Amino acid sequence: MKTCTKCGKAKLRSEFYAEPSRRDGLKSACKACIRAKRREYGQSERGRLTARNYREQNRDKLRAWNRSWKAANEEKAEKWRKDNPDAMARYRSKDRARRYGADHEPYSRAAVFERWGSCCCYCDREATTLDHVAPLGFGGHDEERNVVPACQPCNSSKGRKTLAEWVAKW
Repeated sequence: MKTCTKCGKAKLRSEFYAEPSRRDGLKSACKACIRAKRREYGQSERGRLTARNYREQNRDKLRAWNRSWKAANEEKAEKWRKDNPDAMARYRSKDRARRYGADHEPYSRAAVFERWGSCCCYCDREATTLDHVAPLGFGGHDEERNVVPACQPCNSSKGRKTLAEWVAKW
């Protein structure tokens, strides 16, 4: 047992990172406290700026590493994408909102489908996609109150139109 200097709790030795230069061979703070501090730094303005600068200065190095990882792990990545469709949808949604400069607030696709009974809000067929009522490209936000379930034909035909523009063309 060892006591963490940050949280003051007695924990198992396995809950501390190794530090060969110390007498007992372990860091003084536990893994949980160190991770919390790293997370806090990463979310701070200084941490984000440092990460951004690193990415800008090492763009080619990072791209090469990403390409090599993707080539070595394509099957693993593809399996993960198939096994986690909701996580992929959240990633794509957040990325689209970022590209359009829209606000993004995490929401559950399953909750949206459940609230509407998995029916298209425009034609009552089975919904397979989510549609932004106010399009992201025209100031809409990627938030649960702006998202409704839609079948593929309705979502494709509405596209980037506002609801009023889409209804007027019917």
